[in-house]
Amino acid sequence: MLKDPFIEQVEEYFTTDGILARAFPQFETREDQAQMARLVAESFIYDTISIIEAGTGVGKSFAYLVPAALYAAYKGEPVVISTKTLNLQDQLVNSDIPFLAKCFPFPLRAVLVKGWSNYVCIRKLNHISRHKGAVPSHMEDEILDIVQLHKQKKLESKSDLPYIPKDEIWKHVMAENDMCLSPRCPFFSECPFHRARARMADSHILVVNHAFLSTDLAMRREDETLALLPSISRVIIDEAHHLEEVATDYLGVTLEGGDLAGLMALLYRQEGKDNEQGFLPNLRREILRSNIQSLEKEAMKAAIDQGIIVGMMSLNDAWDGFFSQLSNVVPGGKDRVTAELKGSDSWQDLLKSKDRLSSILTRLASTFGSLREELNSISSEQYEEASDRAFEIHRMGNRFLRMKNNLEILCAAEDEEFIFWVEAESREIKYRRLRAVPLNVAAQLEQYLFRPAKTAVLTSATLTVGRSFDFIKSRTGLSEFKDDRLSEEILQSSFDYDDQAELFIPSDFPFPDHEDYSRKLGEILPEIFEMTKGRCFVLFTSYSLLKEMAGRVSLSMAGSDIRVLVQGDKDRSQLLEEFKTGKGSVLFGTDSYWEGVDVRGDALSCVIITRLPFRVPSDPVVEARVESIKRAGGDPFWQLAVPQAVLKLKQGFGRLIRSKEDRGIVVILDRRIISRGYGELFLKSLPECPRHIGKWERIKGRISRFFAENPVEDGRG
Repeated sequence: MLKDPFIEQVEEYFTTDGILARAFPQFETREDQAQMARLVAESFIYDTISIIEAGTGVGKSFAYLVPAALYAAYKGEPVVISTKTLNLQDQLVNSDIPFLAKCFPFPLRAVLVKGWSNYVCIRKLNHISRHKGAVPSHMEDEILDIVQLHKQKKLESKSDLPYIPKDEIWKHVMAENDMCLSPRCPFFSECPFHRARARMADSHILVVNHAFLSTDLAMRREDETLALLPSISRVIIDEAHHLEEVATDYLGVTLEGGDLAGLMALLYRQEGKDNEQGFLPNLRREILRSNIQSLEKEAMKAAIDQGIIVGMMSLNDAWDGFFSQLSNVVPGGKDRVTAELKGSDSWQDLLKSKDRLSSILTRLASTFGSLREELNSISSEQYEEASDRAFEIHRMGNRFLRMKNNLEILCAAEDEEFIFWVEAESREIKYRRLRAVPLNVAAQLEQYLFRPAKTAVLTSATLTVGRSFDFIKSRTGLSEFKDDRLSEEILQSSFDYDDQAELFIPSDFPFPDHEDYSRKLGEILPEIFEMTKGRCFVLFTSYSLLKEMAGRVSLSMAGSDIRVLVQGDKDRSQLLEEFKTGKGSVLFGTDSYWEGVDVRGDALSCVIITRLPFRVPSDPVVEARVESIKRAGGDPFWQLAVPQAVLKLKQGFGRLIRSKEDRGIVVILDRRIISRGYGELFLKSLPECPRHIGKWERIKGRISRFFAENPVEDGRG
């Protein structure tokens, strides 16, 4: 069969004397990278879905960017590329795409697509600069600084600021989809969000994150016209092992204690005696200054004062009462809303608070609606801004209506396709919330993402469990697709793990649930650190164990040159920088350090896995999905717990070797991996490298020998 010309064109970029090699002498030809590029090109040409596990070092971003850019340019169809982490997003937008753009015979247009809340609203900025007291007085200086920066530099988005603003500050200046006047806005032509949308329509590559993609899917599910992206017919999902988790979060419903405060501050604030500020007092003043007839003025003033402002005071009390009641339902942590919880006295009391709150929200939404109708009946000659204010009143009323609808859904907790739970992180109102997320997002991903897409490519270094894609397919809706539409490929890492890495598993180490486990762990970690001269990541599944071990190890190594860095003590990027540049450091980390961390060279020569990364079974989402699998006659341990833990372990292992020059060891201090039946699946899923299993004294000697044969300087300057 003749090869498609487009596929041949893509291949020309990756040959030994190909376009990339000629453009960049330092470019290294990799067969696995070329193969991945061919697979992606085939997905574009034949309208298929591809799942590609590409091991670390394959160079997967180039492998999908080249065919994506060529296809988008020649066929006129934009390609959406979605990632989980900001690090990869930045790499694509600021490094990989500009690098590759030099190789194409056309000007490559790529754009980083961000959501509404990332952009400033010029109408808001203009209103703040014209009206004293438009924002809370204690925030005014910081907000006016943003207004001034926009005037000086035409500030467009949050990332343009030289600092990260507080959320409570940014809310007063950010763009919001439900408050946008669109073409009616006097600043529409210069609106940063709509200018970005226009750039999207003219771009080849649209880079988004999974959160944005999931939000877009949620809007498409509600109403196709609300979609944020112009099209998702051609989509590449990098870091695809995170897709289910992120989609679960963003396809759900949340109501939290802090939701009301921002809206209240926007609408009405009492800042000292006889000093009312906010949208409603400003609206009242505008109406009283207008040419509206006196009777209508008084009617609208009464609607604002007696209807809305008084109603909001009642709402505030009812809101606080409801969320205070949540602490009686769940004093702390998370509890799933089950039939047993719904039958409790505390839940029944919560429902009474809910009924009062729901009634007030309904009345408020109705009053906003009536005021909107009155404003719509006013001519522009009588009140120039009447139409715009009517629109804003309508959207604000809708916010209260959405709160009421979400409240009813979350308190009813009846939809069997959703998982409902209550959180109370502290006694403070703003840290309590009700949540509902889909029990299974596979059907929604299939219906709203993969079924409409002509091309979809899912890739990551960790997609298989025991060299099978069955788990990731079952969790993302791809199990429904037949072989003629779906292709699978495993591309090995370009790293020589057999030469670069070794795995050590002490067989006499206590099981994690044994009373001696933490004591033994506190003894063995310093021994390893002495042999490795620091240069270790220690990965935990429990923050409490991390803190305990950090305290013990810091005391036992007080006289050592080895520095102990602990997650939570500083910002993640600061800790990583200190680890890379410090002399012989060790870093203790939990969840966020198992992946997305790239430390090359001698700074990192050892990764210690303290426990196999099984998820906490009491988590509401895990608990509900376990029950669902049981009801279907399945085995949740093998169908959910083990595959999730295997993928996480692969990510943790992957922190060690990040370049062809790296060498080091992985130590797993959980003997379940060699003594339980499921351990074989974990080991089978890890890269092939020399493995040492035995008693600690023997393992210790082997580790010492490894570093004697692979000496490095004592730390890094």
